[in-house]
Amino acid sequence: MADGYMTAVESANAAKLARNLPPTSEWDMLFEKAADRVGRSPRMRKYRDIIFGDWSPWPDHLRWVIRGKVSEIVDWAEQIRRDSDE
Repeated sequence: MADGYMTAVESANAAKLARNLPPTSEWDMLFEKAADRVGRSPRMRKYRDIIFGDWSPWPDHLRWVIRGKVSEIVDWAEQIRRDSDE
């Protein structure tokens, strides 16, 4: 855990364990694409703990992270963080 934050992989593995679901090839492919996109985006990278939190339905969430507008994902993550700080 770097700087008090879980890496995207650590977060995803924790999410897998929490769901008690074995990964499927589709799930792994989605996660890899989402993790790559988040890792390449400085704006999204600082919210990886939120982006790779326990969101349901997980495959749909990953598809949104892969295809969604960065500004929309960042706005959502900022709102989650503000709400959790209250």
